[in-house]
Amino acid sequence: MQFPSESPDSATKRQTVWLGLWAVLAVLHVTQGIWLSGGAAYPGDLGDGRFNELVLEHGYQALRGWSNWESPGQFFPVAGTLAYSDTHAGTLPIYAALRRLSISREEAWQLWFVVVASLNAAAAFRLFRGLGVAAWLRGPAVFATVSSTTMVWLAGTHMQMLPVFPALLAWDQAVRWTGDRRAWRLAAGVGWFAWQFAASPYSA
Repeated sequence: MQFPSESPDSATKRQTVWLGLWAVLAVLHVTQGIWLSGGAAYPGDLGDGRFNELVLEHGYQALRGWSNWESPGQFFPVAGTLAYSDTHAGTLPIYAALRRLSISREEAWQLWFVVVASLNAAAAFRLFRGLGVAAWLRGPAVFATVSSTTMVWLAGTHMQMLPVFPALLAWDQAVRWTGDRRAWRLAAGVGWFAWQFAASPYSA
């Protein structure tokens, strides 16, 4: 993506700005519920949305030693209920790190969406670069992949399916393996796929 009279440095800067704008747009679009409300709301409802927030908060409390990992408090007195649904094990470190910074539960939940959406976009950019997609088309392709109407719908209804970055990175390793045949890429791909299962088994 370089004009005939343009220097390589100028072309690189313009490409960086172009891709950066698409990345920001993708993240803002999929998390629009947060920004349109002025930070007063988060994607989801009092059903699935609230449930997933409670699971993440339970995971954080379990890491702090305040509760039993396998038994979320919202199901008390029934024990061992975590495995019945989503564990968010693959993205819990994101939420837990935010909570350790003394960020409130609601704000950490909002930032979880932003961070996950950002990781999705970064992983998609890497994948499309590995596939050899032209820079001018890479941004729109990323937007269509991780910030489509379907992804916005998932963010507002089934947010446990929003994290897809591990699957994209697993695919990226497979693509790059076809080029250099490095065995470690296969192991990395399996690792990313396992992470996808931990982050969102529905998307694995």
